[in-house]
Formats: sequence, structure tokens, C-alpha cells
Amino acid sequence: MPTPILAALLALCPTSDGPTWTTRVLVQTPTKLGGCAVGELDPSSPGLEIAAVAQGGQCYVARRSGEGWSIEVVHRAPGEMIQCAVGELDSGAAGDEFVAVGMVEGSENDDAPGAAWVLARRAGAWQAELAFEGPRLVHAACVLDGAAFVGGFDRRVTRLVRGARGWERETVAELPGAAKSMVAARGGVAVACTDGSVVLVSGAPGAWTSAVIDRRDAPRARIGAAGDRLVVCDDDGVLSLLDGSTRRQVFRSPRKLRGAVLAELDPGSPGLEAATVGYSGELTVLSGLDADAPRTVTPFVDAAGLHHLVAANLDDDPELELVTSGLSGLLVLLDLR
Repeated sequence: MPTPILAALLALCPTSDGPTWTTRVLVQTPTKLGGCAVGELDPSSPGLEIAAVAQGGQCYVARRSGEGWSIEVVHRAPGEMIQCAVGELDSGAAGDEFVAVGMVEGSENDDAPGAAWVLARRAGAWQAELAFEGPRLVHAACVLDGAAFVGGFDRRVTRLVRGARGWERETVAELPGAAKSMVAARGGVAVACTDGSVVLVSGAPGAWTSAVIDRRDAPRARIGAAGDRLVVCDDDGVLSLLDGSTRRQVFRSPRKLRGAVLAELDPGSPGLEAATVGYSGELTVLSGLDADAPRTVTPFVDAAGLHHLVAANLDDDPELELVTSGLSGLLVLLDLR
């Protein structure tokens, strides 16, 4: 089990007249944390929980414990888990389900089959089912309308639905590149692909369509959404906003980016904010996105590099929090004060 470390690590004031981002390291795990997600994973526990997946196959759930947080391994897959998603998939289980994707066995760098696991809480205990096995690494997942959508290096999007005899699978799209990230958006699922495309998959069982809605020369890495607007980060360090068919660069890092959030992070600032992380280790928050030069602050840095970023409301105040994870095994919560 990982060892919890000091809950309140540091607080930074990014500007002289702006709010303060308080940073708390919730836990230090032994290996890289590939992805994280937030949801109502255990209704018997106060507030929402954080799901995270690790290089060693560990699937973690972090929850509030008194004034701090505790974390448990709820499943250990035989292969590396690289990303995860949370949502309602099984009415017979308590709370949301936890979708973890990665490898059947071994490392993400192996040329071997990929896997998607679904974890659910029943009768006070966690149960894990291998819901999907594909020919290559499964790297992306999201939940929409009671179904899990997964994709990866087989260049397909697969829809998973819980049926009377287990998990029913339907291929809903063929992709021009490998799927690295996906998000529910624009009435369907938007997929960031390694060929530089963003693909929108929409429709209904048996009647799916897909279309490339944006393309760059660089591989896409992560994707987020707020309403019909999308935010995408890429391997060349570019963070872009997609409004309809218009793309606009709002930030560039010297290294690969691995986080894409678009949300109301600061109610005191007009409009939405964007946030991103990457291999530079910096977590960057951008405000004033409609300006020629959005304002940026960097409330947290992990020199080892960061691999994922999500926004969620984890406490009773109106502001969203940010949760990030990365190569050092840290799970970090940032709260605007």
C-alpha cells in the first residue's frame, strides 16, 4: 500500500491581486499514475472519490478520511493501466463504475493485447470484470448514456454495455489514428488521435457515424470539453481551443502536453479557464481565453512530469478543484481559495 504524506504541501499566490491555489499531495504511490477521474464511486463515503490507475496495474480509489485522504487498491490488473473513466454503467451496483484501460499483461510499450476492466461496488466490496480485450493497447475511455466507450491502438472505438450475460461490445467507429483520449461532447464522443485528427463519433446502436472535425500535423494527446467547445493538447506542446470548426492555439509548452481541461475554475474571472499538464511537470491554468494572450499561472510543478488532469467539485464550495497525477506517483489536489 502507498504511504499517505502530508495533506497540505504548499500554497502559492500566482498573482499579486489574484486568488490563491492551495496544493495538497493526497498520496505518493510506488509507480507512475497514468490517469485519474472523479465520481460517486462509493455512496457510503462522504463526497466524491478519486479513481487512479498505475503502471503496475493498480486501480486506486482515494476518499476523504477525517481531515485528510486515504487510498486503497481496489483491483490489480496483470497489465499496465494507462487511463480511466468514471460513470454510471450498472444499475445493480452501488454508485458509479470505474473503467480502467491499458494492457492485458505487461507494459504499454509491449506489442501485445489491450484490456478494459470495469470495477463496481457490490455488497460493500469491489468486483472487477474484464469487459474488453483488443489486439493492441487500450488508451482512452469515457462514459456516455450508460455505456463505456474505449479505444486505443487498434484504431477503433468500441461501445461496452452491461447486458444480462455480461458486457456486450459494439464497434462504433474506425479511426484514422490510434485513440489517445476521448470525452463525451457534442452529443457523442470526441476522440483525440495520434495521426493529428479529432474525430466525433455520434449516433445510436447500429447506426453510428464518425467524422474528422479537426486535424493538425502533430499527434493529439488529451481532450476535454465544456458544452460544445473542446480543448485539445498535443505532442508538440500546443494547447488548442476548438469552437465549431475553428481552432485557436492558446498555449504552447516546450514539451509534450498530457492534460486538457476546460471549465469554470475561477468564478471571479470572466469566461471559462483552461488547464493543462505535461512532461515539463508544470500545471498551467489559463484565463482570459478570448484575449490575444491569455493569462497563465503555474500553481504546481512536479519535475518528474505529469500525465493527466481532471476538474471536479470535490467539496461543498462552488469552485471546481483540479486533480492531477503523473510519473512520480503523486496524486495531487488543487483548490482555489
